[in-house]
Amino acid sequence: MLDQVYDEIAISMEEKVNSLSNGYSSKCCINKIPAFIRKGSEECYQPSVVSIGPIYYDHPSLKTIQDLKWIYLKNFLQHPSNDNPSLKDYTKFVRDHESAIYECFDLHNVGGKHDNNVEVTVHDPYRKCYEQHIVEQIRPDKFIEMMVLDAAFIVYLFISNSDLDSSTISIPKSQQGLVPYLVKDLFLLENQLPFFVIQGFFDIAFGNPNDPPSKFIHIILNNLISITSFPGYKVMKRVVDNKEIIDASTTMHLLDLLRKCCCLHSNLSPINRESRKDKCYPRTAKKLSDNGVKFEVRESECPLHITFKKGKLMIPEFVLDTDTEPYLRNLLYFEKCHYSEEDYINDNLLFLDKLIDTIEDVEVLQEAGILLNHLGSDEDAIKFFNNVPRNTTVGSHFHYSQVSKDANEYASDCWNQSKAILRNKYFHHPWAIISVIAAIILFILSLLQTISGFTK
Repeated sequence: MLDQVYDEIAISMEEKVNSLSNGYSSKCCINKIPAFIRKGSEECYQPSVVSIGPIYYDHPSLKTIQDLKWIYLKNFLQHPSNDNPSLKDYTKFVRDHESAIYECFDLHNVGGKHDNNVEVTVHDPYRKCYEQHIVEQIRPDKFIEMMVLDAAFIVYLFISNSDLDSSTISIPKSQQGLVPYLVKDLFLLENQLPFFVIQGFFDIAFGNPNDPPSKFIHIILNNLISITSFPGYKVMKRVVDNKEIIDASTTMHLLDLLRKCCCLHSNLSPINRESRKDKCYPRTAKKLSDNGVKFEVRESECPLHITFKKGKLMIPEFVLDTDTEPYLRNLLYFEKCHYSEEDYINDNLLFLDKLIDTIEDVEVLQEAGILLNHLGSDEDAIKFFNNVPRNTTVGSHFHYSQVSKDANEYASDCWNQSKAILRNKYFHHPWAIISVIAAIILFILSLLQTISGFTK
């Protein structure tokens, strides 16, 4: 009797294991963010204006922008430069790439019904990728409609500000005020479309064999180079101006494109096995400064390019405003999921976090022009650096270990400490320098007078 029970349990478990075999994909690049990561900062992960893709599909608070999507679709199809104005070309593209699209989403479900009360089987290729509540909301035909609508919306949003003719644009005045909020929503991890989809739509509509391979990426970046909240906005400008190539075929989605810009031209490389255990963090900015380390803003497009040389810790400009946090939080989690050996952004933020503990640390970085704090107060900056990396895991390696070690060793040197004390105490102000010089002259005169008295 017990053997039969055990057999039934084993059979039941095997069925569950087999049902999951196709649910996970190595090509997944759009992840659901766990509740414990989101807790207390939900607004940084959830779109405020527009839903893109299936995760927030038909969300009650995001329906306002749906009418604008249809207007953009119409303008996209009627655009003077669009060589393929038929919707069939785009629905066919989504249908032909349906399985590849599904594999991009990290969504798994265990059963349920569509909203038309049709039972969903475990073998349904559409069903296998989504949680139950998402499956219940989106039928296969609605999924294709959603992908076409969202992809056309994104492509047209970017080309409407490019050198392509955009004379057909028409946005209701009642919705024009929402447009500035769209950009933030487009770079949230849960609010992505696979990049090959939007690239495919651009190629079908506006592609030209004579165009450079990164034309669409350049159009996207040209729309973003003025947004200083993006940690890689200077690199974007360099890529556009120099027409540098970013490989679209290896770009997962818009958030991944943002990360590629952050990492472009950095001096970092994947950690090898021998250096995994070599982990050293910098002292706080005030302690380093008090012990002789000079802080200077590094004139580098790459936000990750931190160096230490001849007593100078050179760090690129870091702009901190209300939009910085959502971008960084989503980048951090995405990087941990897909770039675990190259978690450069995580380590960069951790490096800055180690530098900043007190208001004095913030002041050191601000005076050097490294930290541009637009949050309102130094306390807000401290909270930012304390909270944003809070839920990120610290790996067995740290990409800035050598920089940290060099700066710490320089600050520990007795001669450098003595010079720093002399500089901070006696040479921090012009009048202090004059008084020290006067004191030295007075001492020399007194010494000469004493020597003269002995010789007589």
